[in-house]
Amino acid sequence: MQLRTSFWKVQPLAVNSVRSSFFEDESMFPKGSVSFDNALLMKQVPHEWHDMGRLR
Repeated sequence: MQLRTSFWKVQPLAVNSVRSSFFEDESMFPKGSVSFDNALLMKQVPHEWHDMGRLR
Protein backbone atom coordinates (compact mmCIF):
# COMPACT_ATOMS: atom_id res chain seq x y z
CA MET A 1 0.00 0.00 0.00
CA GLN A 2 1.11 3.53 -0.70
CA LEU A 3 0.12 6.50 1.46
CA ARG A 4 -0.77 9.67 -0.45
CA THR A 5 -1.31 13.06 1.18
CA SER A 6 -1.70 16.59 -0.13
CA PHE A 7 0.54 17.91 2.67
CA TRP A 8 2.46 16.78 5.75
CA LYS A 9 1.93 18.18 9.22
CA VAL A 10 4.01 16.48 11.89
CA GLN A 11 5.01 17.14 15.49
CA PRO A 12 8.20 15.84 17.10
CA LEU A 13 7.77 13.51 20.07
CA ALA A 14 10.02 13.22 23.11
CA VAL A 15 11.04 9.58 23.60
CA ASN A 16 12.36 8.27 26.90
CA SER A 17 12.89 4.64 25.94
CA VAL A 18 12.79 2.50 22.79
CA ARG A 19 12.54 -1.31 22.45
CA SER A 20 11.89 -3.45 19.42
CA SER A 21 11.98 -7.24 19.44
CA PHE A 22 12.30 -7.08 15.63
CA PHE A 23 15.35 -4.77 15.51
CA GLU A 24 16.93 -6.38 18.60
CA ASP A 25 17.28 -9.67 16.68
CA GLU A 26 21.08 -9.79 16.20
CA SER A 27 20.77 -12.61 13.65
CA MET A 28 19.14 -10.07 11.32
CA PHE A 29 20.75 -6.84 12.57
CA PRO A 30 24.30 -7.12 13.96
CA LYS A 31 24.86 -5.27 17.24
CA GLY A 32 25.35 -1.55 16.56
CA SER A 33 23.90 -1.68 13.03
CA VAL A 34 20.53 -0.14 14.01
CA SER A 35 19.87 2.99 16.05
CA PHE A 36 16.77 5.00 16.91
CA ASP A 37 16.52 8.24 14.94
CA ASN A 38 13.34 10.14 15.82
CA ALA A 39 9.62 9.95 16.46
CA LEU A 40 7.02 12.07 14.68
CA LEU A 41 3.26 12.33 15.16
CA MET A 42 0.99 13.02 12.20
CA LYS A 43 -2.61 14.01 13.00
CA GLN A 44 -5.57 15.32 11.01
CA VAL A 45 -3.85 15.04 7.63
CA PRO A 46 -6.19 14.15 4.75
CA HIS A 47 -4.84 10.97 3.15
CA GLU A 48 -5.60 8.03 0.90
CA TRP A 49 -4.14 4.54 0.77
CA HIS A 50 -3.49 3.16 -2.73
CA ASP A 51 -2.74 -0.40 -3.76
CA MET A 52 0.67 -0.65 -5.48
CA GLY A 53 -0.22 -3.86 -7.25
CA ARG A 54 1.94 -6.94 -7.15
CA LEU A 55 5.53 -6.33 -6.05
CA ARG A 56 8.30 -8.18 -7.84
